[in-house]
Amino acid sequence: MAPRARGADLLVLGRRTRRHGTPRIGPTTHALMHHTQRPVAVVPHS
Repeated sequence: MAPRARGADLLVLGRRTRRHGTPRIGPTTHALMHHTQRPVAVVPHS
């Protein structure tokens, strides 16, 4: 996914709510947040 993000102006990534209602991001979202040089928006899964 990271090579595809190179031309993006903004990366929009998802987040889920896990057990007990605790919001968490997954490993893909976490890795992209820390390794991309693009702005990132993390939105909850509805």
